[in-house]
Amino acid sequence: FLAGTAPDPAASPAALFFTTNGVGDLVIEPGDYVAAVTRGFEYTAELVPVQAVAGQTVVLEASLAHVVDTTGFLSADLHSHFRPSPDSQVSDALRIAQAAGEHVELVVTTDHDIISNLAPALQLAGAEDVVATAQGVEISPIRGHVNAYPVSETNAHRHGYWPLAWWQLDEQGEVGDARPYPEIFAAARSELGAQIIQLNHPRDGAAVLDTVHYDPAIGLAGLDPEVMDDNFDAIELCNSSFGAEDAEAVIDWYSFLNQGLPIVGVGVSDYHGGGAGLGKARTLVEVPDDVLAPGYDTAPFFTALRGQRATVVI
Repeated sequence: FLAGTAPDPAASPAALFFTTNGVGDLVIEPGDYVAAVTRGFEYTAELVPVQAVAGQTVVLEASLAHVVDTTGFLSADLHSHFRPSPDSQVSDALRIAQAAGEHVELVVTTDHDIISNLAPALQLAGAEDVVATAQGVEISPIRGHVNAYPVSETNAHRHGYWPLAWWQLDEQGEVGDARPYPEIFAAARSELGAQIIQLNHPRDGAAVLDTVHYDPAIGLAGLDPEVMDDNFDAIELCNSSFGAEDAEAVIDWYSFLNQGLPIVGVGVSDYHGGGAGLGKARTLVEVPDDVLAPGYDTAPFFTALRGQRATVVI
């Protein structure tokens, strides 16, 4: 991205540009800049002075070194949003460029109540050797959002929006309260084929664990199994940046482990925007093959994630 000649780390950049292959063109106002060239936490960064002159093309060259060895792991963002979400306007092409620029190697599409597919855009961009993807969905009741992935629309409640009905119908057939979480978890597996059920931002005040009044000192034994059960696989320990809510989620996670539940802790961005936020928190997952290519098989990734072969990076 580009900042002024005396860049303030806390200031917004004058311009921000992502590229899938390190090459591209950016139009900026004339002036003196410093270009900060980055590719996520695994790489070095370079600061390059740039003098932009009206009507002229300036060639910026930088070379970054891969200094954090993550051989045998894939860097994944398991919660982010694209244009299909009603609260995001990010195009597939931009999200792919963001992933490549931040070295997020696997993006799970988790738009609100719709299953979106990034694969065609990846193929069109020729970026399948730097980014892989899988389909997911954020099931979004008024309270208590849940990610399900990887998923398919084959046996969904309906195609398009609302692939899973998270609501109950009353005797008159009108939409009523949300279905209990055990029903939502089970339906995500049976109707969408989900392998991973993930509790999103679990302590944001209106999340799953808040809604069911989960007490980590007592555990799930203190709850009615029709209200909350253990049919989930992952819990977000860091949603974008680590704060008090996330610290509370860590305590919840330890309580699940103490109960003998194989729940994996994950880091996600939950990113909706077009700036530098994808992969701000991410999850490294151990895989037998970490070399991306067209047709990359993501199945071992999800097996490893469910097997807790993962670590959170902030």
